[in-house]
Amino acid sequence: MVRFGILTICLLFAVPSVAAQAQRADRAQRLDRLDRVQDRIAARDRIADRSVTDRVRERPVTDVQRFDITDEPIRDIVDADVSDASNVLEEDDSRRGAIILDPFGDRIRRGEVIALNPSTEALAELSRRDLREIRRRQLANDATLYLYRSAGAANVRDLLEALQAIDPMGLYAPNHVFNPTGEPVLMQEFVLPLVPKRSSGACSVGLIDGPVRALPARLKSAIAKTEQFEPGPVSDSVHGAAVAFRLIDIAQKLNSHHPVAICAADVFSAGPEGAITAEAIAGALDWQMAQEVELINASLAGPHNVVVAWSVERFISSGGTLVAAVGNGGPLSRNIYPAAYDGVIGVTAVDSEGRLYALASQGAHVDIAARGVDIDLAQIGIEDSMSGTSFAAPIVSGWIAAQGFEFDLFGETFADRGDRGRDAKFGVGELIVPSGSIVQTSHTPELARP
Repeated sequence: MVRFGILTICLLFAVPSVAAQAQRADRAQRLDRLDRVQDRIAARDRIADRSVTDRVRERPVTDVQRFDITDEPIRDIVDADVSDASNVLEEDDSRRGAIILDPFGDRIRRGEVIALNPSTEALAELSRRDLREIRRRQLANDATLYLYRSAGAANVRDLLEALQAIDPMGLYAPNHVFNPTGEPVLMQEFVLPLVPKRSSGACSVGLIDGPVRALPARLKSAIAKTEQFEPGPVSDSVHGAAVAFRLIDIAQKLNSHHPVAICAADVFSAGPEGAITAEAIAGALDWQMAQEVELINASLAGPHNVVVAWSVERFISSGGTLVAAVGNGGPLSRNIYPAAYDGVIGVTAVDSEGRLYALASQGAHVDIAARGVDIDLAQIGIEDSMSGTSFAAPIVSGWIAAQGFEFDLFGETFADRGDRGRDAKFGVGELIVPSGSIVQTSHTPELARP
């Protein structure tokens, strides 16, 4: 008994020591990662170099809640019954919430609420108000994202206020609907084959978009992994294929010695509406981080959503670079996220003569312009040309991928457009890529303002 008592005392002193060593090792790994991403952060900030006060704000009451990801994680959920990274319940279209406008004019799924690490009391309140759990996603750092839906009519605004009052540490939001920032195209007359899933392969670039299909053989091998984040059948949209085509094509032609590998996250829901929800975007961002992707292209735009904001903040704080289309809502558009979040590189579209796309959003979130008007996509089976900031963003992402994050704003890479210097229409200017690197018309814009 004496020996047992001595052994117990020794173990009691040893356990804290082991735990302390583990904490020190974990901190050392984090510091090492921060050291390795400093160059990428500096390169990214040369483009997205503006303080948070300069960012576009929709409503002061919905300003982004910022978190120090390394020092202040959100509540730790220890009893969540989630078996894998994406526990998605099968459901058909008839059970999904219809798309409606909220009091601010933003599109949401009717009666749907997303909750990041809700408290027990908040979950009880959701149940008391007759909302049922649709699915949950296990995110990194013990974070769990829930999707709840009301069986009948529900005052979502009142519900969110009640949940936040009950649980100030949780994050609660409507399930906002985002738009692909290009012309919606559905393949109605024939079906193109999807790129098959692969079980392994490191990814250098992440894509958050629609399904990737019908890529030419020379580009198809660049898709290393795919994952679907909406239940049910795969969407008929070729938006994701068009974005992937432009990204891979320019990256390979600019740097054939450094092949690009894409992790493609499909966040489109099937059906004529082709909706993209905040819950799917958050899940896709988490999956991309699990693949250790450090550059993501998101050719979509929508309203501010606190859960998407948290996910973007988490990715950028880890050293990641997010390139997003600025949106096609015109100069007075309000739906300009994630491009308007701090640290995101926002891309607008211009035509072959450097003129701004008529429907492009404008504001402080615009960082760079690139070709995105009257794009020829015949190589992937699309006969009509397409336009939108969606198709300009992958030019910037592909260029960054080809540069290996050593990109620079100086020299003759950018052509100044609009007002001299940086402006709210063109950002720092139009990104000029070598003639023939991407499908263009015969006119190539000049490299510098006369």
